[in-house]
Amino acid sequence: MLPAKLILYPMAVMVLLTFVVMAILPFVRFIAVKAGKSKPKDYLYGDSSSEKSLAKLVGRNYTNLFEAPTLFYVLCLLIFETGLLDQITLRLAWAFVGFRLAHSLVHIIFNRLLMRMTIFIISVLVLMGMWAYYLWLIIGH
Repeated sequence: MLPAKLILYPMAVMVLLTFVVMAILPFVRFIAVKAGKSKPKDYLYGDSSSEKSLAKLVGRNYTNLFEAPTLFYVLCLLIFETGLLDQITLRLAWAFVGFRLAHSLVHIIFNRLLMRMTIFIISVLVLMGMWAYYLWLIIGH
């Protein structure tokens, strides 16, 4: 087994990614308003349904970072608490983070649906594999 604290590094990178997207969001919304693509009142309740700018993509990506990654955070904390961290688990954690970073970049920069969906599916499969492997370690040992 590896030192359990190592699982906190990929978790911290996911948190950093979330903060970066969070920091970008108000700027792209301001730019959208200034360019006339949306109005300040469009954001009164969060995302604007009429908006078709980069702000919409960044806002949606920010929301995505609170969906599947929450299962990643829970698992990382379980791994940290139980100390069941090995090379396989750590590599899966870094793979998940890498695919989520790629997903965010594609979503915000290119927004190619097929590419984005493929990356998303791979990230979910990696996360499911992480969970299955962790449960096998807990139950099997």
